[in-house]
Amino acid sequence: MPMLPLRSLRRPHSVEPVVWCHPDCEEVIGRGCSGSVRLARTRSTGSLCAVKAVSKENWYEAALREARILKLLAGHAGIIRLLETFEDDSCVYLVLEYVEGGELLDDIVLRKEGSQTNERRVAGIMQQVFEALAFCHDEHQVVHRDVKPENILVERNQGHEIPRTRLIDFGCAALPNEHVEFAGTLPYMAPEAVKHCGRSSVSSAVDSWSTGVVLHALLIGQLLPKDVQVGRAPWTACGDEWIYPGAPSPLACDLLSGLLRQEPQARLSAAEAALHPWISVCLESVQDELQSKPDAMRLPVLPRAAGYMTPESKGAARLFAQAAGPKIIRSLLKQLSVLDLEPEELIWRCDADAMLRTSQVNAASPLGVVGDDLARQALSTCLGDGSDAHVLQSTWCTWLEIAAHEASSANNLDAALLALEANFSCKRTASLSDVSTQAPTPRADVCESACFNGGASARCGGA
Repeated sequence: MPMLPLRSLRRPHSVEPVVWCHPDCEEVIGRGCSGSVRLARTRSTGSLCAVKAVSKENWYEAALREARILKLLAGHAGIIRLLETFEDDSCVYLVLEYVEGGELLDDIVLRKEGSQTNERRVAGIMQQVFEALAFCHDEHQVVHRDVKPENILVERNQGHEIPRTRLIDFGCAALPNEHVEFAGTLPYMAPEAVKHCGRSSVSSAVDSWSTGVVLHALLIGQLLPKDVQVGRAPWTACGDEWIYPGAPSPLACDLLSGLLRQEPQARLSAAEAALHPWISVCLESVQDELQSKPDAMRLPVLPRAAGYMTPESKGAARLFAQAAGPKIIRSLLKQLSVLDLEPEELIWRCDADAMLRTSQVNAASPLGVVGDDLARQALSTCLGDGSDAHVLQSTWCTWLEIAAHEASSANNLDAALLALEANFSCKRTASLSDVSTQAPTPRADVCESACFNGGASARCGGA
């Protein structure tokens, strides 16, 4: 594969093929160890593009290498397209297609905050990643070496459950059996890559391991346990995060087991992973719907456990706490304890409004909270709109508890409200305590330090 000739890069500054959207160099949409990414428009068509500026000081050869690899991989829908290259005295510029959306890391952060996994969405995203990597490995013998959520862009498609994805940042890419320097992002690197710091040969199995770590994070919001990451222990689906209601399915665990094998030669290839039964089962209904209704991708979300709170519902509970105040929430909790309903019984919107009116009278609230727009908007998030809006009793109970904690914190009433909640909880049946348990919070020592606070890259190139 010959190097790009310099004449294909050098251009007089006055005829740069792009017009910068933000002339200020600090206005960037991404930043890495070798440079930054800024938004621009192409002079030829006026369309938006992302321009990756790579410093010549230490990364010149890496930039040229990434450019020629992207040219080699041109044409696959799951890989970012290189539109143009040029350079000036300080940087090499890679003009890339602009993907409106965000990083896959956003999905993991949402999962970390407590949302239940939508395995159909995860399967649709991962299938695209597997197919893009299979194209790299099998068609062009290119190993990415830095597969991680930050290097997978998710296109913003409103109303579509399964978005289109792009694999980006080939600055660490290499050819199989090529002896290259240690590179990648440590939490996602295969054990054999970590053990061979320095120069070593490359295998496509390192990408299989990395996609396994990404899938693990998407399913439960956590990176691998330390012993598994460094190769001291095999991966198994154990622990509380794998047994709560709505935990990842056995088929998803089977795919993870195939990707996270310690022996590189025993791992599933990207092509094999793309055809795994878990992906086929999750996406079967998607294909049926697309055949009957090609423009539709809106699919029902998998059922949630009773009492489970989405991030939107939690936010609405906190908003309600601000509008209603602690006295009204205390009254609502008392009324609910008197009703003594079963967890699966329904609270209707009219019942909730009646309890709220009673709570206002009891609390002598001057706010008129029933008519307060913020409070009603928050109630609609939990209960829905209309006379037939309703919610499970266990979910309503959990929602009020979140509001109580928010109100107690905002009004320095922690002791009073928490004592009330403890008394209220004692009156609830054992079955209610079981079903209202929320999904476990991912371990901060793993996620925060390794994934969400940087996961610093030890890289051979790329931003």
